[in-house]
Amino acid sequence: MSSIFDSPIFETVLSMILVCAMLSLLVSSLTELINSYFNERGKQLYNTISKLFDDNVNINFGQLIYNHPMVTNLRKDNKTYPQYISDAMFSQVMIEVVSNFAREYKYDEEKKSIVMQVAKDANGLPVHEDLFTRFKAGVEKMEHTSIKLLLLNMADKATSMAKGDSSTSEIASLEKQLKQWYNDQMDRMTGWYKEVIKKKLLIVGFIVAIVLNVNAIHVFQTIYRNPQLRSELTAISERVAENYEKVKSDTSLTDLQKETKAMQMSKIISIKKDSTQLSEIKDALGQMQKLDTAFNKIISKVMKLDSIDKIHDSLRRIKLAEDFKNTYDRIDEIEALGLPIGWKLNEPPLCWLATKDTANKKFLHRILINNVFINRDSLITKLKSDHIDKYFINYVKPSFWNWVFYLIGICITAFSVSMGAPFWFDLLLKFVNIRKAGKKPLTTTND
Repeated sequence: MSSIFDSPIFETVLSMILVCAMLSLLVSSLTELINSYFNERGKQLYNTISKLFDDNVNINFGQLIYNHPMVTNLRKDNKTYPQYISDAMFSQVMIEVVSNFAREYKYDEEKKSIVMQVAKDANGLPVHEDLFTRFKAGVEKMEHTSIKLLLLNMADKATSMAKGDSSTSEIASLEKQLKQWYNDQMDRMTGWYKEVIKKKLLIVGFIVAIVLNVNAIHVFQTIYRNPQLRSELTAISERVAENYEKVKSDTSLTDLQKETKAMQMSKIISIKKDSTQLSEIKDALGQMQKLDTAFNKIISKVMKLDSIDKIHDSLRRIKLAEDFKNTYDRIDEIEALGLPIGWKLNEPPLCWLATKDTANKKFLHRILINNVFINRDSLITKLKSDHIDKYFINYVKPSFWNWVFYLIGICITAFSVSMGAPFWFDLLLKFVNIRKAGKKPLTTTND
């Protein structure tokens, strides 16, 4: 008796998880591409930093941070915001912005401009103030709010830590606290951003489900009733899961990059070519892998350099577009295996639509077979004579319930892929591991 893990239903579920993983990767890539184009992440970062200092009493230091030269240099133009600001840059700019708030300015009648006042001693010489002292003076100049208390407490802790450890300066301790505070807020922002992304994933999921004509119910039935297709998809699932497990621990890659790389590493369609052609293909794949590795290294280095954030944004968009195309190509490949994906005249719902027969002056339901239109009734008769599964015979007939299940299948696809690529790839890995662990080892008997 075969194991449940080799049963058609388990293999069908595993194959469906693979299909959902690939479609969700396509949806996630497309959503990230859209967000990058409309600078959604940059806007979210700007709103988060602005809200940190929005007490409706004092000047908003968050907005002043975005006016600082170090941050303005990250902007491509006046209409966009940088998508990333490091904690080191935030702490440095924050200290300078608050310190500048402590400075005094006056209008110079002779110069007809605003000039900064410089404190002088009894001898008329400029008094030097260190950055930490001026930062504290800027905080004390603020009106009493929770933000002022927060910054004052940070300054007091920095002073106490500097006294307790001679190797640590007050400004270094203050920077450390500001970095920690900023990183905590960024963690919260990531949660908010994910909530916003969920809604967009659902919208994009519906668009992809309709554009690719992916009816989850029909896909499930097709896989379940086609042993060869099920076997091929199960083998692909295991390869994808194995490669995903290899790249999952790579901290230099984002979740989306890990999943995309796992798909790229997995060969979808088997190649039945001669040895010369196979060698050429292997060489080409090797070169592509080297280029991809080099490109990822460039991306990782660029991400660490705030000063060239503009280049990073451009490279990131190129990489997202490349990932989107690669994922779409993989879906094209599994569609070639026999999955019912895409709009075809001989597939529902197009084959359910009526076309006018001008000769007989009536409407007939027709299907395109081998580039020739034939009557659906003739097709059904042929399917029956070929002993085709009854499900497929009934599915090509236009009926109320076929339309209902088609719309339900589209909705299931959209909701499934909106759960995100990480969910489906993790689930795929778990199911493959369960299948491997649940298989009975082969035993041999001695005569």
